[in-house]
Amino acid sequence: RSAAELLKVDQHAALGMPLAQALAQQPALLGFCQSAHSAQEESHAQLAVNQRYVEVSLRRVGEGQQAAAANSLLLLHDITERYSREEELSALFAAMTDVVLVLDREGRYVKIAPTQPSLLVRPPDDLLGKTIHEVLPPDLALEMNNYITHALETGETVKTEYFLEVNAGPCWFSAAISPFGKDQVFWVARDITESRKTLEELQKAKDSLEKTN
Repeated sequence: RSAAELLKVDQHAALGMPLAQALAQQPALLGFCQSAHSAQEESHAQLAVNQRYVEVSLRRVGEGQQAAAANSLLLLHDITERYSREEELSALFAAMTDVVLVLDREGRYVKIAPTQPSLLVRPPDDLLGKTIHEVLPPDLALEMNNYITHALETGETVKTEYFLEVNAGPCWFSAAISPFGKDQVFWVARDITESRKTLEELQKAKDSLEKTN
């Protein structure tokens, strides 16, 4: 979308128009421009404009400390889809009790749901921005990266089980890895340690019974 479309103004009519007149229907944006213009550094904000979420920046393009309004550049970037996706993620995370991660193509932790921090290998703040290769055992990290690649390339959900030492202790997980956009995946993992133990105990009892017979 162009700036004219976002602001719903006629591009040609707005040329040469005073800022206060051009943004008369956008008081929040006008207020940002008026306050940011006096700042020495580039200013940024996120505002609601005509039912869209917009990232706004105002930068000086003229020289000197007293650059006029004509020597400032106003940049608008429509972030509605990104903002809406973050809201959807927050709502989804709040309703879940599993380990929920958003990882990018390189296995980097992009977002971590505040659901089960005890089932993570490190506190969330220590994971964000790092890759799985930096925090997980090498073999498991490589295996997980292959699942991420497969999910993104095929568009299909990958299911797997794996063992990992986490803050709560040794755990078995059942995970589903689903594409989330072009370069990210949802990694939803459920603690299945108790059910694994039950199955192992049943298998041991079965083996013992077979030996007795």
